Amino acid sequence: MGGVLDEILFARSMLTALLGTELGDEISARTMQAFLWVHPVVLALVWAHEITFCTRMPAGEIDRGTIDIRLGLPVSRRAVYLCESIVWLVSSMLIIGMGLLGHRIAAPAMPEEMRRA
Repeated sequence: MGGVLDEILFARSMLTALLGTELGDEISARTMQAFLWVHPVVLALVWAHEITFCTRMPAGEIDRGTIDIRLGLPVSRRAVYLCESIVWLVSSMLIIGMGLLGHRIAAPAMPEEMRRA
């Protein structure tokens, strides 16, 4: 992998920027495992979830024109905020947990030198 990144300097600079550290001369298996968690697709999925859940209330209600009905319910605004926050945290943990589960399931199929000790 190091030989490929020596030839493609743009890919090397992007990998360095995503990992936040200088790669050096040798790219190890741990470096590639770390890249799995900062891959743009993974980050896009996580941030899409965050934006969707965190702007859903009240921006979604304002957009649909139902914010007055929602805030006029006999439930305190603090309770609405608390429930929305709990759902956001639980769903965030589920998404991150699924990524970790997928990593654990795929680990036995990896070459021995790429497995984490």
